Amino acid sequence: MLAKNNRIRTRFEFDKVRKFGRQYKSRFFYMYAVRVQELNGVWDIGEETRVGFIVSNKFDKSAVVRNKVKRRFRECLRANFAQVSRGWWIVFHPRKLSLEAEYAEICADIAKVLQELPVSR
Repeated sequence: MLAKNNRIRTRFEFDKVRKFGRQYKSRFFYMYAVRVQELNGVWDIGEETRVGFIVSNKFDKSAVVRNKVKRRFRECLRANFAQVSRGWWIVFHPRKLSLEAEYAEICADIAKVLQELPVSR
């Protein structure tokens, strides 16, 4: 699990990332990412990299299924978190196809998309 200061928790934060961030598309998810520097002019929000997940009822009615998808994404991200440089807010929005995907496929996809970020380590 990510540390508390590395999680996006409020609706305000999710909305800012989706509004001002760039969208990256993958086979299993959409990812929105925005540099904190772009938001710091208006809000004082620190420099930590923060991550959130959006898995709504539209994805699946069963909470068990939604939570399973979030757990898989969290674990893949935890393994690849060192790739991301400081100062990013990232939101993952899984697609339905991720339900049938193998864990390794999702992890490979996340690693590939994180490398597309402009300033990755």
